[in-house]
Amino acid sequence: MGLRAVTLGHAYPAIVMAACQQMWKGSNFARPAAIELEAAEAFLKVVPGAEMVKFAKNGSDALLRHSN
Repeated sequence: MGLRAVTLGHAYPAIVMAACQQMWKGSNFARPAAIELEAAEAFLKVVPGAEMVKFAKNGSDALLRHSN
């Protein structure tokens, strides 16, 4: 996540403003939020073959199961 800071520099105004706007919308949702649906639909449009999207806090929460 620090790579973008190197590319754009510290406190890049457009990034700071975009982050602030999102934070005002809320940062912790107990239930799925509309923005998650929008992000999932956008992801599915650009990733061929993807059937679903799961949001998770870390790799341990996201579990991929293969059926043979």
